[in-house]
Amino acid sequence: MLQPTKDEFKKIDTKQRQKFLKRLYDILDVRSIKIIKNPDNFEIIRWSEGGFVIWNVEQMKKYLLPQHFKHNKFSSLMRQLNKYGFKIKLKEDEKAYFTHPTIRQNNREIKRTFKDKKININQEIQKELDLLNQELICIKTRQCQLNKQMQISVKLMLKLQQYYENLVKTAYQSMTFTNNFRNLMFSNQQKIFGQVDGDLFMVDSINYYTISLLLISSFKPFLVTFQHKI
Repeated sequence: MLQPTKDEFKKIDTKQRQKFLKRLYDILDVRSIKIIKNPDNFEIIRWSEGGFVIWNVEQMKKYLLPQHFKHNKFSSLMRQLNKYGFKIKLKEDEKAYFTHPTIRQNNREIKRTFKDKKININQEIQKELDLLNQELICIKTRQCQLNKQMQISVKLMLKLQQYYENLVKTAYQSMTFTNNFRNLMFSNQQKIFGQVDGDLFMVDSINYYTISLLLISSFKPFLVTFQHKI
């Protein structure tokens, strides 16, 4: 004998739920707009503001349960009601008050599959998973931003390093040029004046201007040659 598939079990369960709720509504539908049906039920069970009330549990067990649910076990009815989201609010003497978050006399659910405790737990787990997925997406987005900032920082550091190396190179070239210029100037001075005792800048102020002009004019060819070399 073939066993029903998972989808077939789901269809069977859905039909059973719809069947149970339809029977419950049939019991509660004592009055309609123009006609009165099941008037005797009105003394036993009726709609209330937040759900429905069983006014006489013993008569419910004796008459209505066998007629509509094929048994007289009130505990079984309570388990079914609890499974579909009904909660017993108060039970006193022969009365029992049942409430539901959405089901009312003018707001009924038959075709929709009701969420039992297991489904509610699964929904809570799904909510947690959704939150974790959102947090994971935020972490990945933040990581991408940090990676981009890191790449920018590395590029900037390389540019600064290159700039520093260029500064060092320029400073070294300036020092080399200064030394070469000093040597050329001293060599040119010796060629023009021969060996000069003491510091050149100790020459008296009268001859200093004349000597400077001679040095500059005589050094100009050597400076041009040096610039071409470098």
